[in-house]
Amino acid sequence: MKNKSILDGVLIALVSVIAGCAAIPVQPSRDAETSDPIIDDCFALVDQRRFSDALDICEMAVMNYPDNFIAHVSYARALAETGQSDMAQEYYYRALEIDPAVVSARMELGILLKDSADYSNALEEFREVIERRPDFAAAYIQKAEIYRLQRNWTGAADFFGRAVEIQPEDETLRADYVQALSNAGQHSQARAAMNNASADFPDSINLALTFGVLLQQQQRYQEAIAQYNRVLRIDPGNDSAQYNIALCHFQNRNIREAERAITLYLQRRPDSGSANFLAGQIASSVNNFAEAEMYIRRALDLDPDNGAAWVMLGNILRRRNDRREAAEAYRQALRINPNDEVARRNLRRVY
Repeated sequence: MKNKSILDGVLIALVSVIAGCAAIPVQPSRDAETSDPIIDDCFALVDQRRFSDALDICEMAVMNYPDNFIAHVSYARALAETGQSDMAQEYYYRALEIDPAVVSARMELGILLKDSADYSNALEEFREVIERRPDFAAAYIQKAEIYRLQRNWTGAADFFGRAVEIQPEDETLRADYVQALSNAGQHSQARAAMNNASADFPDSINLALTFGVLLQQQQRYQEAIAQYNRVLRIDPGNDSAQYNIALCHFQNRNIREAERAITLYLQRRPDSGSANFLAGQIASSVNNFAEAEMYIRRALDLDPDNGAAWVMLGNILRRRNDRREAAEAYRQALRINPNDEVARRNLRRVY
């Protein structure tokens, strides 16, 4: 087809693709063979992202030139960007009937279908892209993203893994691959992928934090702490790592280390509601209720919408038989979350 050269070889920006962005990622190069002023104007307005202005002229272009690829794909983009997804899909399909080999247009259609939750047709478009361009990591990533949305973790891990082979320098992709493997129950592969990524990006704070959270969710607390300590070696003042170390120790019932870690954190961040709440939980776990109440009240001063803190305050007050204040604390929790069954049950116990 004479318009094939318009988009062939154009790569979609990976930032937009990985984010699953609905925005159309790339504009084509202008085809020198197409010189009609209507198509010139249609293309120019879309290229300038003047999508609303482009609609009428692009509609005229596709009516006047029903076999012109650039007119159809430009109109599809203008429709997509102005929220007319169904019509945009129709004109992408028409464009691809004119020239099925243009992978960037097929990618754009796939992303539009994905964002419309039409996953089966989106997967088919990305399959076509991969068939034509087996080295195109973005198509594998999009398929993996769909499988992740469907909670098909085995499929997600498969396609994230294929994308990693093509694009190993992408930290976010490496983290997504590890998470998919872990969620798929492929723990030995996840551990190997995590170790490889850590070796390839030894100074990556984002990777270490991501892996730490993943390990923490799996209750592998010592391994999580190792990742957070790796962060602190790179960035000694990293609040997220210090806080999560305290939380890991508490979740692992290592109360002494939890107390030490949260005290260090609060020295730097005394205004942290979550840290004061955690300090209150730690104190309460060893029956130090006076200290726990101090921290919980401070947490509530900083974040009065913390329903769990209101429940904990109610429990402390009920323990010392201050029933009226305990009841008010539970009511506060229920104002924040009327479905809080713990608060509702404890309120009944007060009377």
